[in-house]
Amino acid sequence: MTLENLYLFLLICCLHIAVLGVSPVRKLTSEDLKNIGESTNQDYIAVFFDKPSIRQGNPKFAKEFDKSSDILESFGIELCKVNCAEESISQCSNKERNIFVYRKGDPIPSEGIDVSHLFDEDSIVANLLQSVLTDQYYFIFDEDSFNRVLAVEQGYKDVVLCYVKGLGIKEHRHFLELVHYFKNEVFFGLTTDEELVKKIGLFTNQKAAVYLFHCKQMKNTQGRCPSTKFTGKVEKTPLIRFVRSQELPKYVILPSNRSTVFDSLQPPVDKLFVFTDKVADLDTKEIEQMALEFQGAIGVILVNVNDQKDMLASFGLAQDSNFPTAAFVAAKGDGDNRTYIELFPENIARFTLNNLKHFIKPLIDNPTAEYNRIAEASSLQKLTYASYKDAMKSLDTNYLFALDFLMVVFCKEDHEPCEKFSRTLRRIEGEKLPVVYLYLTKSEDDFIQYTSELEYEAMMKFITDHTKIKRPVSLPASLSDEALISFPHTNEENEDSEEYIDKLDEEEESESETSQSSEESVDEVYLPEEETEDDEVSEAVLKAKPTVVPETLVPALTDKTFDTVKKENDLLVVDFFQPWDARNLDVGNFAIKLARVNCFDWTDVCQSNNITIYPTIKMYRKDSDEITYRGPLDSDHLAKAGELTPFNLPTYLSYKKPLLIVFRADSEDSVITPVMTRLARDKSLPSIFLCWMPVYSDKDVNAEILKSYAGTSGSLPALVLVNHEKGTVHLFKNEVTKQAVKNWVESILTGKEQPSRLFADGEWKPRLEGYDFLRMIDEEEEEKERQRLKKKKVERALKEKDDIDEEEPNWSPPEANEVEKRDRKPNRLRRPELGITRRDEL
Repeated sequence: MTLENLYLFLLICCLHIAVLGVSPVRKLTSEDLKNIGESTNQDYIAVFFDKPSIRQGNPKFAKEFDKSSDILESFGIELCKVNCAEESISQCSNKERNIFVYRKGDPIPSEGIDVSHLFDEDSIVANLLQSVLTDQYYFIFDEDSFNRVLAVEQGYKDVVLCYVKGLGIKEHRHFLELVHYFKNEVFFGLTTDEELVKKIGLFTNQKAAVYLFHCKQMKNTQGRCPSTKFTGKVEKTPLIRFVRSQELPKYVILPSNRSTVFDSLQPPVDKLFVFTDKVADLDTKEIEQMALEFQGAIGVILVNVNDQKDMLASFGLAQDSNFPTAAFVAAKGDGDNRTYIELFPENIARFTLNNLKHFIKPLIDNPTAEYNRIAEASSLQKLTYASYKDAMKSLDTNYLFALDFLMVVFCKEDHEPCEKFSRTLRRIEGEKLPVVYLYLTKSEDDFIQYTSELEYEAMMKFITDHTKIKRPVSLPASLSDEALISFPHTNEENEDSEEYIDKLDEEEESESETSQSSEESVDEVYLPEEETEDDEVSEAVLKAKPTVVPETLVPALTDKTFDTVKKENDLLVVDFFQPWDARNLDVGNFAIKLARVNCFDWTDVCQSNNITIYPTIKMYRKDSDEITYRGPLDSDHLAKAGELTPFNLPTYLSYKKPLLIVFRADSEDSVITPVMTRLARDKSLPSIFLCWMPVYSDKDVNAEILKSYAGTSGSLPALVLVNHEKGTVHLFKNEVTKQAVKNWVESILTGKEQPSRLFADGEWKPRLEGYDFLRMIDEEEEEKERQRLKKKKVERALKEKDDIDEEEPNWSPPEANEVEKRDRKPNRLRRPELGITRRDEL
């Protein structure tokens, strides 16, 4: 055989192994069966006699049996099979359909399991584990036997009771995996009797439930051990974390060597670092309660930033950051040594333990969906090339230049750093993609091309070297960075492709089949139309596909939690809604604390808050009256916290406090706004109001206000302190830092800083005299009354004339003054005649 032929033969063999795979189940011969107990290195060996009758009755069993091999090997059980088509032994000729389990060193099988009970991988693993772990758990038959178990284990072991609806299901398997893991530390009980669970007082309507009874801490007591219900998914890893958490501390304070008990746990747990400069101010009881609620899924670590200053940068924090704050560190996967950190979003929610729970819960329950949501919520804009070119045509209305600088990355769809980008960018020929442009001014031609590696720190250095932006603290890697960037596609990009035509053909065939099946069903039975809302609002909401607010981030308030949450937040927005109304579906995302009340369930809460229209948005601010929002219910129109407008200016002025105003473009600037955010959150300037005003263009009225304060409106952003009581204006001209602004404001309040400008003297009077609208209404009503009386007199005179013509007059008409007195009845209540006008009253 030549070397080339040998290479070809080895390649074919490798491809055959890669495609077909090697069965992990060992094949036995008749000679192996003679000494079966000594033929394995594991504690147990399970043998399947592969007969034609079994393959016919359970065609998928052999495949599921192979899949279970690797799992059971970690529990000390080896799976083997005998091919009855090749071996002539007695076990192949009989009608038994069992798998036989042998203990190592014992030639006699300890148990035979009917194949009909083994329908998939979960049932195979569960039944075999149940066979080898028989001595490690106790089957609970009645309430008396369970009470005896609790009495015996008091002072020795905790007791775990598991209810499963049927043996062989996935939850049964995971419970037995838990038994194997803690068999020497915890006493385990299993039952399938739902009525027994109800008698014990542990009612459940699920197909599986797990309860832990804390008997180890009880000694010589007559009562039942206190219990905790497991609330997570009945799976191996969450169950192990739940049981293990009973022996772990609820939280630890990070020591100087930065090593904790949570570092070496298997399986690993997510960690929650709580950074604070005042450990004594934290409510440790609430932290313990939070740890209990997550049932071992997280390890809580308190960090005193005064002792651990040099570790802040690795978490994307600095010494002047707002504390307390938190960081969620995801558990490392197999073979992955990278650390991923998610910082608490202090720009969205105020740091409280309640908000902290809402932050970490979706990261634990559904991390993939949450990281995708975080990635989609970033400020990164995904555009097609056509959209980008359209925006760059008009620089005056170019929303891409809302900030001082713009970075654009041009990619191809199949390039790794830019997955799923528009096909139109393939028109760029001769370029090594991706191409990165940094625009330094609001000009299409003023840009610098980035040519170094696509690496975070290198790109940060490139930006700071070519702009006036002060280098911020580098952010740590987040799992949201791993989410694929999905870009919009247009039909124009695909309409000429074969894939697009094939897709249309498939849709037409599908519609044709659907219509045919619909006609057949109509012929068979008449179904009345389903009653739905027939108004345009419902149709518009359904067609619009509004943004869905993640319910995990919007706490649902009840009659017990409404007042607590309202007091806890400086600014709270509550959506009172009815779940069946279409208008309640179209409520957007908000950048402030948002909560919701289902008025169908909590009618008393909605009644006490005077809710009569759905949906109703109310804003609650501490020490202020509630505000009912009456504008459009979308994120573009909802009032943003801190913006100074003509509507809220009187409210600000009523407190007679100075206003510290940031004049900036429509989008948030990166210079002053972050500093103002930190000042607002740590409440270091309680004697002034912090707010901002947008300046859209030089012709904007806010630009005129800035010009009157600073002399020019071209320098944005600008920081101005205005004292309407004293008529003074102060313009901040130094480098913007938190401490610099704080010292500047304090020097103004103490009179050390001279004002930049003064308000003009004089009184603010109306340009014209006011109208007495009440007097005008009265005069109009009096004129209407005179016209009515005149008309009535004419009608009466005509009627009297007709009566005289028909019969002889035998009566005398009433006096004129009596007629007038009888008919002059005002049509509304008269105002009292006073000698003053309405203006005088005001």
